[in-house]
Amino acid sequence: VTRLELAVEPTYNVSQTVLEGITWVDFFYGFAKIMTSATSVSVFTTWGPTVGQVWTKQRAGADSIEIAGAAPASEHRHPIPGLDASSCTQQLGLIGPWHERLPHFRMGFTPSGGDEIQSEWHVPASDGTAAIGAVRAVADQFSEVLMVSEIRTVDADRLLLSPQFDQKTVSLHFTWMNRPRRVAEAVDVVEAALAPFAPRAHLGKAFTRTRTGIDPARRQRFVDVCREWDPMQMFWNQWLEDNFC
Repeated sequence: VTRLELAVEPTYNVSQTVLEGITWVDFFYGFAKIMTSATSVSVFTTWGPTVGQVWTKQRAGADSIEIAGAAPASEHRHPIPGLDASSCTQQLGLIGPWHERLPHFRMGFTPSGGDEIQSEWHVPASDGTAAIGAVRAVADQFSEVLMVSEIRTVDADRLLLSPQFDQKTVSLHFTWMNRPRRVAEAVDVVEAALAPFAPRAHLGKAFTRTRTGIDPARRQRFVDVCREWDPMQMFWNQWLEDNFC
């Protein structure tokens, strides 16, 4: 790195509230409203009869948006049902600094469950609800090894290998139990369900080598840059060989 430019933003406060009780009908009907109802919104679900938890993180002083059927949780929640919420950032609408509210987990604590496999796929925002519906339709084929899923939206960017390259996405994350063989089968099920929506995989999580979602031109550009700056392939490995060549 030879140069770094910072865009500094003044510090601000955030309140975090977990909403529960939203039906799938209300979720699909109000998807756009729900996902833009706060500064940051994450939906945690096990794909059961109801949606699960909607974590909203809102700048202090911003107007709140009511969501049909939603009720605030009466106590702190962990994204994974049944786990102790002491590792999570403060909820219940308590106002605090942005860096103590925007993350799901507190500094110094183990995030998530601590012993899991993760996957995440990103689809164009315009296909978001259809993709969610497709995954929900096959949930019974992977629920055995699922700890929780997170649904969120991410703005477009211009980063070469980013799943959000030139497109806003709806992102579907899966936290799996640490059962590699069964998870591999679950990944196949999810990827098959998402295939019609041109999913882009999170490259640091579990996916199949044929479905990274990076188009050939961008993949080749990455390889060319690597060859130019690392001609001895000191930073090349078998994973890159399998997934980019």
